[in-house]
Amino acid sequence: MLSTADDTEETTVRAPSASLPAYVGELAAFHQAFSAELRAVVASLPLEPHMRALDVGCGDGFYSSLIANLLPGGVGRAIAAAGCPRVFIPNTGHDPEQYGMSLADSLETLVRYVRLDAGHDLPISRIVNVVLLDRNPAHYAMVVDVERLERMGVQVIQLELVNDVSHPHAHPQRLTEALLSLA
Repeated sequence: MLSTADDTEETTVRAPSASLPAYVGELAAFHQAFSAELRAVVASLPLEPHMRALDVGCGDGFYSSLIANLLPGGVGRAIAAAGCPRVFIPNTGHDPEQYGMSLADSLETLVRYVRLDAGHDLPISRIVNVVLLDRNPAHYAMVVDVERLERMGVQVIQLELVNDVSHPHAHPQRLTEALLSLA
């Protein structure tokens, strides 16, 4: 949602195209249904007439998490300096922010964000050295390209993390045990 301080700019809602994920229609419907409330929130912000407010997608999605957790100054350098295993645990659910990405694409994106702070020439092993996966690639909404991950220089560990009780997510106890085994 984009609005100016004087609230003269209109939000355009477009029907989802075949190239966009299905949730776009639901998001457009939400914006239409709650237009007055959303505009009231923006209107209550302390904006000057020349300023704008931009909602960049709050939530627990892939990019939202990267922005919130990896971009603050010093985080990339702290990851590089840490003496512990650096484990990437991919999302076993559907994340619209990863639409069209493979697992290796996601890892490359994460590495790129860490390198913004830690240095562009930092070896991947100082950022991520283990990718922890469920044995069943069908538990992921993206292509699980183990060979590409290994060519990137990370160790891939595949375990039974998802079970009937936790599906589609990793079972908390199994995930905890797997992480503790790496310590």
